[in-house]
Amino acid sequence: MISLEGIQRAAVRTFSERGYAATGIRDIAAEAGVTSGALYLHASSKMAILESVMHFALDELLRTAVVATDGDRAAAYKLEGLVRAHVSSQGTNPRTAQIVDGEVRSLSELPRRAIVAKRDAYERYWSDVLAQGVADGDFAVDDLSITRLAVLEMCNGVAHWYQPGGPLDLPRIEEIFVRLAFNLVRYPGPDHGPRPELRARRLPCEPA
Repeated sequence: MISLEGIQRAAVRTFSERGYAATGIRDIAAEAGVTSGALYLHASSKMAILESVMHFALDELLRTAVVATDGDRAAAYKLEGLVRAHVSSQGTNPRTAQIVDGEVRSLSELPRRAIVAKRDAYERYWSDVLAQGVADGDFAVDDLSITRLAVLEMCNGVAHWYQPGGPLDLPRIEEIFVRLAFNLVRYPGPDHGPRPELRARRLPCEPA
């Protein structure tokens, strides 16, 4: 039986292979193994499917950001948690991540505003952690905004090149990216305590 999650998986696969603009509703239906009429019982339009996928993915990122930054901990601990969770998410849900990163421009005005607002809310967790680190004297950055963008863009790239079964597994890549992020904020240590364990969940909309 077809479900919204099944439609989302079919849409993510076709969007990632063809791009949103070149994908028709019939393409999504064919990938899902249903008729266009059956698909419309679960989703009102191609854009509604895209929007639902983006909301779902961003909600998951926000959930991990809350966990990573919760409590009275050093900024380095929080930054490590954010980096680990984001890298894990990009490697676990690469097709979904590519769509969230690349297809915002395809949304109409009102859906785009909602998605951008949610993305901005997520990025504020990163901004706040960087600002905390600077205020505490643990981080040294020339520009908070540029540093945030640099770290996020670095992490976003994982969705484009990571391959399961490659020479490095995701936990090892997380370790490397944490060190790279610490280098960007010029954090030399000391050890901030036990490492945060933040594994991303595989999203139901991510194709196998």
